Amino acid sequence: MITLPAHCSTKVAPGLLASFLDHADRGADLIVDGSAVDVVGQAVLQLLVCAKADADAAGRSFAIAPASDALVARAIGCKLGRQLGLDSIETDKEGPAHG
Repeated sequence: MITLPAHCSTKVAPGLLASFLDHADRGADLIVDGSAVDVVGQAVLQLLVCAKADADAAGRSFAIAPASDALVARAIGCKLGRQLGLDSIETDKEGPAHG
């Protein structure tokens, strides 16, 4: 499992990429804990989309569970909710969190 930090900015993207690549190299399923996310930027969203696409292509599981309201709102606001499997999660946040 990979745990996302509260502030998922471009600054944390290289470390997350390394973790995602490690899971891919080991052929491991990828479960991402997004429960602590308060702010998520575009770079991290793009990494999540790529990690899911890679897992799907390799026949491995990918899930973001649990996901914070901020993460869900931002993904849906960027039209990435369906791609990340977050489109059916209800959120009580008014709008997307920016980072």
